Amino acid sequence: MVCTPNFVSTNPIKTNMLKHFNNQFSSDVLKLEQSFCALSKIFNKLPIGDSFKKPFLEQSLKEKSAWYACLVNNNIDVLLLPEYLENKQSRNILLKKETEQYIKSFESFDTLSSKNNQEVFESILFMEDAAPLPSFDLFSSHIVKTESCPQSLLDLFSNWELNNESTNELENIIYQFVEWHETHQFSFSNQRQLVLWLNFKLWRLFGSVVFKINFENYFYHHWNKESRDTILSIKDFITFLHKASEIAHDELRNLYRQHIQYEQLKPSQKMASNYLFNNAFETHLSNSYTQQVSLNKTLLKKGFITLEDVQNKTQSEKLLPLIEELLQTDAIGLFNEGNEITLCLYPNKNTKGKLSKYANVEHQKTNLAINDFIEQNIVVEETPKTIVLPIKPTTEVDTTAKRKVFFG
Repeated sequence: MVCTPNFVSTNPIKTNMLKHFNNQFSSDVLKLEQSFCALSKIFNKLPIGDSFKKPFLEQSLKEKSAWYACLVNNNIDVLLLPEYLENKQSRNILLKKETEQYIKSFESFDTLSSKNNQEVFESILFMEDAAPLPSFDLFSSHIVKTESCPQSLLDLFSNWELNNESTNELENIIYQFVEWHETHQFSFSNQRQLVLWLNFKLWRLFGSVVFKINFENYFYHHWNKESRDTILSIKDFITFLHKASEIAHDELRNLYRQHIQYEQLKPSQKMASNYLFNNAFETHLSNSYTQQVSLNKTLLKKGFITLEDVQNKTQSEKLLPLIEELLQTDAIGLFNEGNEITLCLYPNKNTKGKLSKYANVEHQKTNLAINDFIEQNIVVEETPKTIVLPIKPTTEVDTTAKRKVFFG
């Protein structure tokens, strides 16, 4: 299916006109920036290994690459995407080249951090070094060659530097993207650097978590199929980014809960882990303790400490002074639930009141002491063993003998 861009600007934006729209979108962009910053902070501090984070991003990046290929290359049929997304590669040579080029381009982002827009344009697009073919090949000429930045974009980049009136970097990125898009009559066809530039700019501002935002899919379905007012398009794009950020936030929460086996936790433990996640894993606890004491690392990973954590990490008597000190703070408490005492981050004791909304279970003040926690006996309920009877060997029937008898 050929994608024919019909995006018509009824109110084109120029760099010197941005100030007229800043007041209209500044509030929404500021909220969006706060949402992305919180998302980035959670992702960076999420206490799970890279072996879990990497697959979390890889599938999203693959989906982005698929829609990018259809967005920039009109010769790729969208019906090819299911096969590509379900398998590691696609049998279609065009889709394969576009997606590989896209993903490899992301690997160069680190080297582009200090470059200006012209340098980014000329080096962001990944191209394999290959000798020119002696004859025309229909299937090898669709990937664009690395090219110099055209004069029209050089002029645009210069204007950005001269007329940078917004102090909000995210706001600049959105407006500049639309301006660049306008120079190509609002067509994404063959505009690979434009899409890669947007990914790069958002990555540099918020980190790898923005790879969860599939705006390639959004552009394909919304900016390529209907005539839209430029201002309305910006508004809708900001709305989309807000929703995408919320979805990514929920996916991170689910990833974290799977890692700590959230559904098996007791109410106070769930309360503590919810606070920890929604506070981006930041507490009042001393960083020096975090770095030196493995027990405190456990507290900042899950939001609570069980007796099993103590027994697995070091001798309980050596941890008594630390636990005593933690209990004297305003956000630590001992809770007895299901005949098990747990040391938890306690929202109701936080002096700033930031944690009170996570106290979804009422707890009465108890007289529990450290020794109650250390000396408790955890009764482990043994699951009844299933008795498996030995399987008797089956006797094979000699069907040949039966036939002989039957036929006499």
